[in-house]
Amino acid sequence: MDYRNNPHIKFMIVMNKMLDSINKKSKPQWKTLKINETEFFVLFALDANGPLTIQEIGSRINMTSGTMTYVIDKLEKKGYIKRVRCEEDRRRIYIEITQSGKVFWDEIIEQHMVYMSEVFSHVETSEVNQMIELMKKIGKG
Repeated sequence: MDYRNNPHIKFMIVMNKMLDSINKKSKPQWKTLKINETEFFVLFALDANGPLTIQEIGSRINMTSGTMTYVIDKLEKKGYIKRVRCEEDRRRIYIEITQSGKVFWDEIIEQHMVYMSEVFSHVETSEVNQMIELMKKIGKG
């Protein structure tokens, strides 16, 4: 079989190029927001889900616990999150977004939504939604 005409191989290559393009376009935005991509996704997970353990955050954003600990430490130093020990099981530690973290998140998510709208301006919203559904379907396979 000729791999050059294989739609699955083409999909992988096109997907990789698309992600690379989005990442390159997003790089200046992270500097403007004064946050890196991983910190953004941690705050996103906490804002969307409420308090989570480091392992739960890691599984939601596909990061290892070693990376997560480093990022959590950085966000905690910035005052955006805090560690809270579980009352029922003192061994469990939840990560919560702080009030200043929520204020920061609300500011940057607005800016990021505007920026990402510009990045995707050449694509119809219905096409983006269609891509999301297709990628979910592929991810379950």
